[in-house]
Amino acid sequence: MKLLGRTVRFNSNPGSRIFTLSERVIHDRVWHAAFYEWEDLIGEWDDVDTHLPVHSYKLARRLYTLANYATDSKWAIRVLTPHFNSCHLNQKYDLFFIICMDIFELIAITSIRNWREKCRNAVCYLDECWSEEWLKGREFLLRPLQEFDHVFLGTKNSVDVISKIIGRPCTYLPMGVDAVKFAPFPVAPRRSIDVWNLGRRSAVTHQALLELAEQKHINYYFDTVKSGNVPSPNEHRLLVSNLLKRSRYFIANHARANEMGTNHGHMEIGARFFEGAAAGAVMLGKPPAPEAFNQYFGWPDAVIPLPFDAPDIADTIAELDAQPQRLARIRKDNVVNSLLQHDWVYRWRRVLETVDLEVTPRMLLRESMLRDMAEKIRETDLSERLAPVGRD
Repeated sequence: MKLLGRTVRFNSNPGSRIFTLSERVIHDRVWHAAFYEWEDLIGEWDDVDTHLPVHSYKLARRLYTLANYATDSKWAIRVLTPHFNSCHLNQKYDLFFIICMDIFELIAITSIRNWREKCRNAVCYLDECWSEEWLKGREFLLRPLQEFDHVFLGTKNSVDVISKIIGRPCTYLPMGVDAVKFAPFPVAPRRSIDVWNLGRRSAVTHQALLELAEQKHINYYFDTVKSGNVPSPNEHRLLVSNLLKRSRYFIANHARANEMGTNHGHMEIGARFFEGAAAGAVMLGKPPAPEAFNQYFGWPDAVIPLPFDAPDIADTIAELDAQPQRLARIRKDNVVNSLLQHDWVYRWRRVLETVDLEVTPRMLLRESMLRDMAEKIRETDLSERLAPVGRD
């Protein structure tokens, strides 16, 4: 029984072992682009069928919220929650895998009416969720996860609390990056951008860099337009990678560094660290606490510590510019370690191994290519290929 909407039968490929749901048609926000990158790569490495909803889930989520306040009956909640993206799977899969940016996107899971019956394993990657204080009153949004075999979280602080709420195993798994696309290889471009400050930024640090730029001491690149929409995620990721490969310094701080009301003091590893390192930029900023950060960025100078508000950033840059050999080592270490640790293929391997699925030959080829690239970059004199630009 359904009050609104209709269920459509999903057109599948008989050879596919993975079923995914991607919201790329209805969500074109810039912060989704990195995970659409992962979805695309999974499609290259594995045999995947993807459901692409075309209608927003906003109405469904609102009615789902009201239904949860009105009753504890799963059947009643299901009946009272309409979907305009419902689909019915017509074959069995080894794995249902879905990436959700936050708990508000989990409602999409309920639109696949028979996924648990048709999928032998189910794994969700939930990128962002915060502490128990933030979750208070929103716990019901996590209910779709109660049928999953495993949930990976991109925020370490929420692993235990979510596992307790849903009664399912949860594991921290930081995001990754297309390390092949971002690597300054085989030809390293000239690093003509002195400092790139992307996204969230400190007004204090920004002002200090603006003054340097106005004095024509640096080429400072930063956002001037507030627009979170990217019609083409692939083009956006290409642009980000190309700009980073041409940037000497990159500002990188822990996730939501300027939103204490959201993170409640929990410092998580944000996307900037993975992107900046993969492109060989020297990162400046405030990383999370060492016990969390060093597990994934444990090499020397992965990030040069800098306060979020850094009025003296010019002094830090001048001090580093006087150490060209150190800068060359930082760039090389960042790129090599990203190739060996942070490519999306390693994240996908982790997902498959968790549910005892074999990795594919295409994944093994990718991993071999990453090792070859890392070895060649180790033998490269980056101090010459990535020399800093001259000053006016």
